[in-house]
Amino acid sequence: MMDNVFFWLLEKSTSILSDDKEEKSDILLNAIKDRDLNTVAQLIDVVSDVNKMKFEGKPLLSIAAYSRHVSIVKLLVSNGADIEGIDDKGLTPLHVACSKGTLKIVQFLVSKGGDINRQTSAGMTPLAIVTERGHVKVLEYLISKGVDIKRSNRTGRTPLIWACIHGFLPSVYYLIGEGADVNRPNNRGWTSLHFSVFYDRLDVIKSLVSAEADLDLPDKDGTTPLHVACYNGRMQVLKYLLSIGADLQKVEFDGTTALHIGSAYGHHNVVSFILQQEEGGELVNRPDARGKTPLHVATSHGFTSIIDILVSRGGDLNAQTNKGQTCLHLAAKFCEESTDGEVKKELSKLMAGSSKYMFSFWPLTIPLEFLSRKVANVMVRSSSAISDEVILCLSEEIPNGKVLTLGLKLGISQATVARFESTNVKGTIVTSMGTRAMLYAWLNATASAEAIPTLRRALEESDLLGDWDYSWSRLGISNVCISARSSGG
Repeated sequence: MMDNVFFWLLEKSTSILSDDKEEKSDILLNAIKDRDLNTVAQLIDVVSDVNKMKFEGKPLLSIAAYSRHVSIVKLLVSNGADIEGIDDKGLTPLHVACSKGTLKIVQFLVSKGGDINRQTSAGMTPLAIVTERGHVKVLEYLISKGVDIKRSNRTGRTPLIWACIHGFLPSVYYLIGEGADVNRPNNRGWTSLHFSVFYDRLDVIKSLVSAEADLDLPDKDGTTPLHVACYNGRMQVLKYLLSIGADLQKVEFDGTTALHIGSAYGHHNVVSFILQQEEGGELVNRPDARGKTPLHVATSHGFTSIIDILVSRGGDLNAQTNKGQTCLHLAAKFCEESTDGEVKKELSKLMAGSSKYMFSFWPLTIPLEFLSRKVANVMVRSSSAISDEVILCLSEEIPNGKVLTLGLKLGISQATVARFESTNVKGTIVTSMGTRAMLYAWLNATASAEAIPTLRRALEESDLLGDWDYSWSRLGISNVCISARSSGG
């Protein structure tokens, strides 16, 4: 009944039988999409050339292949549809049929001369598309027809690489069985194993290893599959690769080790596992080409949990990069650029861990305005003598409203403190110049053995020390200071 109505409308409608291509296109397109063979057959008699009609850049035959209707595909071909007609992305009807996995359409198009090795604009062959989609039956058929399993796309990805990326294990097995090269790299140097690690395809990885994939083959940057596992935190893959002999000592071309990578990307479990390995301890203080150790890179990114574990395994907080930077420099830089409150904790840990070295070589190039008052106090607690750097940092951090209180606690007269305090105010600008001068004047008049305990006590009584509770021995305080503190000053 509906067919009769349609044909009546087709015969009577001057708009459809006119030269209005848009109306014809709409009817034909809907018929193909709806898999309506009779309507397509009737409308083809009206259309003069099936190859001139395209919808969104796609020829009719490609649309039919996408709709997976074998009879419509055959009908279009019998009416002159171009087997090799391409859409605006360079896909032929065969490419489209492969993407849908319709074996009968693929077989028909190939029997009519469809090119099984033709590439799309992106360099994808029918085989690459099939492996990307996991259509094993179509894969087997194309290989039986002599398709080139080695042909890659413009980025160098082979059909095997595509199968590994998408984790289609049957396709992987079949391609390997047909002689696909498991170690063939793409343009960047990544092999099927690199990609399988990146996408966390452990089953695929095992199949590649069984086919003698090279565990340590580097890409153009020297990155091995094990490095890829570390970059992406693939713990199960990392454990498996190390269990079968992957080389943990391999470095990228800039000297980056697996431990550098785990530290830089904040993968605590990766760092912990590497350090549990016998050879892992050798990587703790190994520098890269820039002189950066894993501890440097962890500090640069503010990963406090990584810092903790590296220090616990012998990470050297005093090591310097090629530019002479210690972890303190890098922590301060991170502190300057980050709004993360965890930075203060990180910075304090670094200071507490290596105070003797750090404060004798305090990086004066670091802006002090982003160092908290508590950091200044750690400097005082950590020093066996009050250096210029301690005075500078303290004067910058002590608020102007606390200068009088601190001065009085240090035993300076109120009039003298007021004079120094007034020096801080220059119109509407408040500086630390007077505070610094006051501290220098006090220091010059104080015995060196008494300076640290006296200053610490004054800061504490002025409520400028806060609630920090570091052990004196951990901070490296001299015996003189410890004795002075234990005896009450």
